[in-house]
Amino acid sequence: EECRRNDTVVLAERRPMDFEEHGVIGGERRAYLTLKFPLLRADGGAYGVWAISTDITTRKRTEEALRHAALAVSQADGEDLVPALTRYLATILKVDLALIGVIEGEGDDRVVRTIGRFGDGVYKENESFLLSTTPCRTVLDGFKCYRSKVREIFPEEKTLGPAGFEGYAGYPLRGDDGRLLGVIAVLSRSPIEDESLVESVLKIFAGRAADEIERRRAEEALRASEEQYRSIFNASVDGMLLWNSS
Repeated sequence: EECRRNDTVVLAERRPMDFEEHGVIGGERRAYLTLKFPLLRADGGAYGVWAISTDITTRKRTEEALRHAALAVSQADGEDLVPALTRYLATILKVDLALIGVIEGEGDDRVVRTIGRFGDGVYKENESFLLSTTPCRTVLDGFKCYRSKVREIFPEEKTLGPAGFEGYAGYPLRGDDGRLLGVIAVLSRSPIEDESLVESVLKIFAGRAADEIERRRAEEALRASEEQYRSIFNASVDGMLLWNSS
């Protein structure tokens, strides 16, 4: 019906026209950019329509996903920020698990501690796993994607097999000064198809996640400083005065 309606417009206008048309091909709904123009007789009468269609399904999905990602990042805020980011990330990319984690420790003992993890409809926090055995260790210098067989590539990571994960993609989180803060990653029980889309979405979310990690660390440092001064005052047997000369 959509194609017939557009054909009728072209015949009535008697000029080339562009349309976005849709159809179900192989059981999958797809989008096409179609150029249609009328076929004319010698007397100027139209007797048919010629069409050239280009499949733009992937491009449309990418545009929609990036639009949703930008909207999600701009709207999430406050205490609900990390839960919202992980939930949106899993939903937009249609993966089974999304996580944001900070890297703690030194050398081979470094661990990833999740500040947010959303998978199978459940949100969790503060789960730790050893960095050296996971695919997260390979993304510290930049984006990395394992479209499939991640369980075979990292057999030492015992959690991948029971969970049935097949694909993995991750992006490093860095502060304004370039310091490595953590990772943002997604895992899927089916192969990852559009690697470039996943990278683009992770990059959008990474900036917001890194800002949140730095904000939390600044708050922790401030609380520690306040507690230190409080301890000094509480332990002193002498009177103390803070004087600001400005």
